[in-house]
Formats: sequence, structure tokens, C-alpha cells
Amino acid sequence: MTHLLVSPWIPLTILVGLTVYARSTQGSWLAPSAFAGLVWSLYVLLPLAVAPEFPVSALGVWVILALISSLQAGAFLMEGRPAVHSPQERRIEEPLLLKRILRVVLVSALLATVGVVYHTWRSLGQYGLSFSGGDLIALGSLLSEARYSGENEPLAVRLLVMWVHPAALLGGMAYVLAKTRRAKLISFSPFVPAFLLATVVAARAGTLVAACCWLGGFLAMKAYGTSGTHRIFTRNTVIFASITGIVVIGFIELIGMIRGKTWDQEFEVSDSWIALKAGLLGYLAVFSDWVTHGEHWSLGLGAYTFAGLFNITGLHAREIGIYSTSITLAGGEETNIYTAFRGLIQDFSLPGAVLFSFLAGLLSGLVYGRVCRGRWRSTLALSALYAFLAWSPVISLATYNSLLLAWVVAAIVFYWSRVLAPEPRKSLGVLRQQA
Repeated sequence: MTHLLVSPWIPLTILVGLTVYARSTQGSWLAPSAFAGLVWSLYVLLPLAVAPEFPVSALGVWVILALISSLQAGAFLMEGRPAVHSPQERRIEEPLLLKRILRVVLVSALLATVGVVYHTWRSLGQYGLSFSGGDLIALGSLLSEARYSGENEPLAVRLLVMWVHPAALLGGMAYVLAKTRRAKLISFSPFVPAFLLATVVAARAGTLVAACCWLGGFLAMKAYGTSGTHRIFTRNTVIFASITGIVVIGFIELIGMIRGKTWDQEFEVSDSWIALKAGLLGYLAVFSDWVTHGEHWSLGLGAYTFAGLFNITGLHAREIGIYSTSITLAGGEETNIYTAFRGLIQDFSLPGAVLFSFLAGLLSGLVYGRVCRGRWRSTLALSALYAFLAWSPVISLATYNSLLLAWVVAAIVFYWSRVLAPEPRKSLGVLRQQA
């Protein structure tokens, strides 16, 4: 019995069971009680199955189970009965004008692109490089080294490239509402500046965060458009997820190649499978190591979970990478990716983090119920939950200052649509025709 209790597979099995129960009760994977469990069941299963050489303590998974199940419990209490979410009972109170959303997506993506071009031009001149392919690749290594030494991009660059996040959030929402191919293509436009910036500065986080914003907007609007009945597991979804996984792995490897390029080296493809797995799946081992051996006594009271807001207000300085201490995994690879849960525990203690998760679950369940009943403005809060959970294996999304802009801009667009809309009520089908 003692041997079973020290196995991380036991809390994972319990989490899967709670998630299946939530899905069967609520009738949708988009319900926060089911979605949170689904996401973290996969995030725990993948490292255990694919990277068994990275040791994971059962205690770390039990802590994750406590936090996620607390969120599930809170959400379950507020989501309501599935019958309330039927399409026949949905009442759409405000029109959502797709053309205005697409216009904001394009303008925001353009601003971010201007920032990338300006940063590239300025940095090439600073290092005495040309616009040749080799110099552009070398630039990524140089800028990556400067970033980790504590040097930030110029303020003008940061103010421009941060617009990729509102573009991505609104782009995910627009994709659901769009009917024409042109509108759907525009919804993907934020990934152009995101990918360009990633290759210029050799940093993958910005693009992956933009992808989480896009996914959050997409899922929230799907919940709105289908009253929560959208099916996640379909053949097309599995194919798309498989292709996306291959693209993400290739993208991460590409950025790693650019980051490792120096003046006197050839541009070579890395064959380190361990390094790739450490970057993708090391978070669970790192978090469990911290839970087992780390110090948890100091309370940040939000300084880690909401590091971006604390940095803006001057209450707590945000460091590069948040955590300076790295854990060495099997194969000698080091990483400081501790998941969003470390910051939550450091801010509020473990009991406080469990309570925080429960309250967040109550709020997310309430918001989900409103979205399923046609309150489209509530999709903003629901999209934040989806995006947060998608990025939670890395760190809290609220550690990024620019993420606040995404939801502020989206809220302004929603209010703008409400004020300028010529008709008080429209169905989702009518809204799609406007694209």
C-alpha cells in the first residue's frame, strides 16, 4: 500500500476520474470543471509516459490534484445543470460585429509587425550586421544573450510588439464567427509578427503565449456559439492537434538552433532529444522537485502569480524568467520552468492556493454559465481561464505585462460594438454573414 501511495500514477488516476465525472455531468469538455481536469490530466500524463527518465515525485502530483480538484469543485457548483445550457434557452443580448473585430486584429498585427521590423533594423545596425540570412540568424543568438544578461528591448519596440497579444485573442474569437476564407485567414494574421519576432530574438515564449491567447478566444467563442455543446474530440481536431504538435516541436527546435548560433559556428541541427524533452516536458519533474525540497514559507501575496501587475505598480520587480534557480534533469539539461503552481503556492501557501483555486473555480463556473446563456461579453473572462490553463505548465500568464493589453483592448472592442451596433439582437448565424 505504501508503494502505491508514492506512485504519481495514483493521483493522476484520481484526477482522470474526477474529470470524466465532470464531463459526464456537465455534458461538455468546455465546462471549466471538465476542461481544467482534461488539460492537467494530459499535462501530467505526457511527462510520465514520454519522459520517464525525469523523476517525478508523487507528492508533486498530489499537490496538483489538490489545486485542480479544488478548481473543479468550485466550478461545478456554479456551472449549473446541463439543461440550462441548451441552445433553445440561449438568449443573445448584444450583437458582436465581426468586421470591427477583424479590423482591430489587422491593425494590431500591423503594429506588432512594425515593431519587429524596427527592432530588426535597429539591432542589425547596432551589431554592424547586414540583412543577409546568416547575419539575421546570428542576430538571434546575440539578442538572446543580451536578454538573459538583463538587457531589455527599447521601450518603443516593446510598446509595438505587445499588440500581437490582443490581435491573437481577438483573432481566435473572429475565427469562430468567420464564415469566409478571407476572414479566417485574417484571424491567423497575428502569428506572422509573432513568428518573425521569435526568429529575430530567438525567443519562443512570445509566440506560444500568443497561441494560448488565440486558443482562449477560440474556445470561449465556441462555448458562446454552441452553448457549451462544442465537441473537442473529433477527427479533424485530432488531425489538427497532431499537425500542431509537429509544428510546435519544429518551432522549438528552430529557435534552439538560432539561439545556439555564434559567430564562428556553422548552423547545425541539434540532435539532442533529451534537450527537447526537457524543454517540453521537464516542468512536472521540476515542480515536483521544488515541492519536495524547496522552501515554501515566504508569502509573495500575488508577487509571483500576478508579477506583471506588481511590476507595473512598482510593488515587486519582475525578473527575467521569474526564477533564477534551475533544476538539472537527466542528461544534464537545466530548466527553471516550475509551472504556475509554484508561484501560486509561494504567494498564498498551499492551503491558500487551494482556496484561491476554489474561488477561481466559482468565478469560472459562473462565467461559463453566462456564456452558455448567450452573454457574449462574458467570453472575455472565460477566454482568460482557457488561456491561463493552456500556459500553466510554464508559468502564470499574469506575469506578462503585455497580456493585460489583450483583454483591455478586447473589452473596448466589445463595448464599441455594443454602442455602435444598429440592431439590439442578432443570432450567431447573422453575425457570421457580416464576415
